[in-house]
Amino acid sequence: MKKAISIFLTLLIVVFAFPRFTAFAYYKEGTVANIEYTISGGHLIISGSGGMGYTSRWPWGREITGLTILEGVTSISATAFAECRNLSFVELPNSLMVIENNAFYGCESLGFIDIPSGVSKIGGSAFGDCVNLVNIVLPRDLTELEAGLIDGCINIERIEVDAGNKKFCSIDGVLFSADKKTLIKYPMGRYDRTYDIPSGVEIIEENAFGGASNLENIDIPQSVTMIGRNAFKGTEFFDYYASNTYGVYKMGHCAITANGDFGSIFTDGYSVIADGAFEYCDGLTGMQITSEITRIGKATFYGCENLKVLSLTTSIKTIEMNAFKDCDALTDVYFGGTSTEAQKIKIASGNGALTMAKWHYNRCGYLDEHSWLVDSRIEPTCTKKGKLIEKCQSCNKIRSESIPVINHEWRLEIPKKATCTKPGLKKKTCAYCGKTEVSVISPLGHYFENTTLSGQVSCKDASDVRCRRCSFIAAGSQALISHKYEAWKEIKEPTCTQEGKEERVCGDCNKKQTRTISPLGHLFSEGDVKKEATLYSEGLIEGKCKRCKQAVKEKLPCTYYNKKLGIKIEAAEGVFKKGTEISVIKVDDGSPLIPKMEGLPERFAVYSITAKNGSKTVKPNGKFDVIITIPKDFSENVELYSPDYRTRTR
Repeated sequence: MKKAISIFLTLLIVVFAFPRFTAFAYYKEGTVANIEYTISGGHLIISGSGGMGYTSRWPWGREITGLTILEGVTSISATAFAECRNLSFVELPNSLMVIENNAFYGCESLGFIDIPSGVSKIGGSAFGDCVNLVNIVLPRDLTELEAGLIDGCINIERIEVDAGNKKFCSIDGVLFSADKKTLIKYPMGRYDRTYDIPSGVEIIEENAFGGASNLENIDIPQSVTMIGRNAFKGTEFFDYYASNTYGVYKMGHCAITANGDFGSIFTDGYSVIADGAFEYCDGLTGMQITSEITRIGKATFYGCENLKVLSLTTSIKTIEMNAFKDCDALTDVYFGGTSTEAQKIKIASGNGALTMAKWHYNRCGYLDEHSWLVDSRIEPTCTKKGKLIEKCQSCNKIRSESIPVINHEWRLEIPKKATCTKPGLKKKTCAYCGKTEVSVISPLGHYFENTTLSGQVSCKDASDVRCRRCSFIAAGSQALISHKYEAWKEIKEPTCTQEGKEERVCGDCNKKQTRTISPLGHLFSEGDVKKEATLYSEGLIEGKCKRCKQAVKEKLPCTYYNKKLGIKIEAAEGVFKKGTEISVIKVDDGSPLIPKMEGLPERFAVYSITAKNGSKTVKPNGKFDVIITIPKDFSENVELYSPDYRTRTR
């Protein structure tokens, strides 16, 4: 429906803009390659089948104001409508697949362009210098995008990408590769003074921020490993994390100038500074070259007339011709090795400024500060210390430090259970080092409560009382037998928010027991749930309680519920990440998942709870409650054992 409405509105504009044609209106027609064209009243209409062919001579002239290309045309040739400065309206067909280089270059009046979804290639500078273009949407099928798409589009504020595109994406109007590892283009016309490049970006393309004159600060994350030539040309930024001593901004493996143009220093596996990378950077006053670099290319610092200090590491093997030509201000070179090692560097001609400077040996940069990176790490065990080895990225110096031993991680087993009168054995084994420790479990003692009785059965009289574990008869038959309680009766009714109370009485001796009844909680209608709670997000319930008639608004905790087993999990937001799935299994008797516990009763139920995100088992980010509904055939005297999380019964 949206597409149909868009076409209808476009047709209205055309009809009202050109209500009728007279014999005096400008008219022209012709044929180029596979297409035919007609110009009427400044509006160009192109029809045909296939590509447009070579049209660099503008057979329709440069004075057109509107353009309609009909279905059947599959490509727009290079420079086809370049410098048509009055062209303000363009309608393209769904059959279009290719827009070649400079196709709409210099169309100053063009403020909007709707690119069909089937376009798979857009050539270099296709919309360059379209100074009134404020927004562009790259289509679904686009896979090939050449450099300079919107160079010179000084008013463009956003670059959007169709959600179905698998090659590119847009983050807040900035163009990235689909995997978000490459920043391709920042729109020139944005008014923002600062921009934080998202963490995870590894490559900044050539001219990525070129012409974004409003930018003063660009935060470059440590994940960036490659920056293209002229990536920041025309901006006024400085790196938020940078050190600007001696006019140099240093970030990760690369350095940029304080106010000169920036060139890529990364080629050939990041070991070579590219030819001419910092040529004529007159704002560059110092340069620290890291240990990854083995060769400095031709004319790398040619004409850097204010370069005063230079730091080199022992990794440098070759300095090409004219690398430091006309660097007349260079006075000091700080070298990470000895003078003998320095003499082994192959320095080509045209580098007199470098060889005439004063060399300082065995120095780590002109600040003489090491930049430590982890070189290797030996993990500690329960019995042995670990070792961390770090290497300076500037001078290759090594330092190391020990890592303390870690605690044992014990696994418990019961090779011999304790009885009422005899001790048992408890054995624990470290999962890391295999160390074992064995200890004695004290005798459990007899257990006479709620036992099977022989003789007189009354809570007022003594009788033969047998231990529930071993059937031992209590000495003197003097143990008191259990009360015969009647059913529980409510003596105080619970409310929505307050506890109630109930009581039961022994039929033999009239002994009373009381216990609290949990608050009932508010009772709402179905429509009162404004937002269902999930495992990842809180819910919201708002309405009038059916019991207490009060208006209530309250949050519902993040919830998972297994109705069949009666297991509910409640947590605060953030404890479980989005995508986490909970699995609850009731474990059968004899399963290896049943924990080996001292005094495990004869009747028990075990539940295994697992959280997974995809195929990976995950841990929650905080505490959570597990609420267990007691099975109907269990007694009311229930104990819970939960090693890793809070539990309660209901």
